[in-house]
Amino acid sequence: MKIYCIKVDALPFCQEVLQIQNLVSGALLRQVGGVFTTSSLIQMFTGKLSSDYEPQGVGYHLFKKKRDKNGVPNWTWMNEYIQFYLHDKGFDCIERNQGMIMDECLGFSKYPNLYSERTTPWDQHDNKSYKYLREQGKEWEESRDDEFRWIDKTKEAKGNIFYFINYSHFHSVISTVESKHKKYHKIAGENVLEILGHYDFNEPDSLFWIFSDHGAWHHPHLGKFPLPEHFYTWAIVKDNTKEPLTFPNKIISMQDFPMFIRSKFGSPIQQFPKDRIFLTEDGRQAVRREVMTTAIACQFPEPNKMDCLLYHICLNRYLLRESVFEKGGLVIETKVKSPKSSKSFGILRKALRENFDWVTK
Repeated sequence: MKIYCIKVDALPFCQEVLQIQNLVSGALLRQVGGVFTTSSLIQMFTGKLSSDYEPQGVGYHLFKKKRDKNGVPNWTWMNEYIQFYLHDKGFDCIERNQGMIMDECLGFSKYPNLYSERTTPWDQHDNKSYKYLREQGKEWEESRDDEFRWIDKTKEAKGNIFYFINYSHFHSVISTVESKHKKYHKIAGENVLEILGHYDFNEPDSLFWIFSDHGAWHHPHLGKFPLPEHFYTWAIVKDNTKEPLTFPNKIISMQDFPMFIRSKFGSPIQQFPKDRIFLTEDGRQAVRREVMTTAIACQFPEPNKMDCLLYHICLNRYLLRESVFEKGGLVIETKVKSPKSSKSFGILRKALRENFDWVTK
């Protein structure tokens, strides 16, 4: 079996997501995830929040303090990553277009033998993908063709393989000046769809899990209290194995990914209640560089409605919001609610207190 885990970095739920679904012909899920990549991937690879592992969680720069005497990142809980589970099951792990986030922030450089292949022609941190967005000429064609050749290799590969692939074109849009966001978002969409179109989404005995780790911070602008557009993202799943995954609930948590992967090997899938409470977290490096600053609990009383309670540690206060979504999934309205007029406030506050030891109010 091949597992293609493809991250379309920083793509919020929007028209391009529907175009990807049409291309893939997979199940479209909405998912509660993180607000920045490190937080999101810890949730996705472990099934837990970073606050479950480190006091007040893993902020942008905590990895710089968590090194061994040789300067290698040293998270004590790394063996809970799903990659180690798959490796023990005989899977070859291959990484594409990742770079610094995986090596440093998540600490995979500590285990150089875990991944048999790691190629990073499009690491978002060297800004190459922005260059390819900006220059729709020879450089884009060369980089696209190189990616096509690599994708062709995956089609020919045999055996059990876990691919973790990143396309950071939309993330690169964040680094452009605001007046050009709309223009570059359109170009990024065209680029990503062209690349994804080279995969064979009907490949036998394969599982495709395509997702976004977080939304675009510039639209709407990200403040101390994230909006649903920042953490309520999406996943598209195409399962071509003998026993395909099914999703009775179309809203999942990013933390569910390891559970679904383990289910391919006989582990049970947990059945969640309709009033499930979803938890996530955020940390703004401009506020505190090494830890989380906002704890988030949300619930869906109706498929098109979200109640969300956020706690900001620096302000030491809660904010309760209600968001309404159109049938297609886009946010129609988000408004602040009074705790006194909401039945969900007490339930969500209890969830925050019980799951974040740094939420004390």
